[in-house]
Amino acid sequence: MKPSTLANKANEHLIKKWKENPNHPAVLYLKNRGLDISDVRKFKLGWMENSSILKDLKKCIIIPIIDEENRVISFIGRKISDDEQPKYKLSSAFPFNKSATLFNINNAIESRRHSVYVVEGPFDAIMLDKKGYPAVALLGALFSKQMYEKLYSYFPTIVIALDNDIAGYKSMLNIYKRWGDTLKFALPKDDDKKDYGENTTPRWTTIEEIALRYYRYIRKKTLIRSNITDEWVNFVLFGEGKAIYKVKDVRDIINFNIIEEKIDEEQKIEGIIELEIRHYKKHILSSLGVRGT
Repeated sequence: MKPSTLANKANEHLIKKWKENPNHPAVLYLKNRGLDISDVRKFKLGWMENSSILKDLKKCIIIPIIDEENRVISFIGRKISDDEQPKYKLSSAFPFNKSATLFNINNAIESRRHSVYVVEGPFDAIMLDKKGYPAVALLGALFSKQMYEKLYSYFPTIVIALDNDIAGYKSMLNIYKRWGDTLKFALPKDDDKKDYGENTTPRWTTIEEIALRYYRYIRKKTLIRSNITDEWVNFVLFGEGKAIYKVKDVRDIINFNIIEEKIDEEQKIEGIIELEIRHYKKHILSSLGVRGT
């Protein structure tokens, strides 16, 4: 059976459940996430009790992956219980090139908007799209050259809007390290929200803010005894609401990746921490024309 036929069949089945059994677990899950039947139709969300082809997506919301030519190429399943891990699972029946595939790119292109938001998961993309923000999801892949070139062929502005957590900050820093100022960045407007699937909207931000958030997390975990304070970092990076030190390519701040990789949090190798901190502080002060100690 063709992927498109399967997608239509699963979508029709979920729509029928929605109309005839509003208390079905799949229907309740989607309603609790803020979706309605029009969203089920638009994103071709589905449900199948039994399928010999999509048997690995049993008891999952079936989400078709549709390419820029509007072809269904594969499926991803989302468990309706957060207690079941992993939450997402790709269909083994229809393998695809993850490094070249962006979920929801078909709807993003059809929006004909100036900007596109790059998020992590399919429900992040669905919820932003529903709010009027064209969005595509990486589906667990790294942001590749193929993705970068594909998006720029359709959109003048690409906004990287990954999760509001340490993994998201680190990924955005690494993306900036490769692509620099050709990209924009965003974080959830509601700072207590981890991602856009939690019903929030994006706010554009600077790579300096993301770097500072990453730094603060690393410091909280491993640099508690260091002599460099958040107030000092705030002064160096932002001053009185303005950037005193303009990070050119953020590689200096990304040096904290080195700390994270070198340090065993159990052993807390303070010598390495202090060495990296001294190097970092000396470099920034030197850039400011100030002699550090």
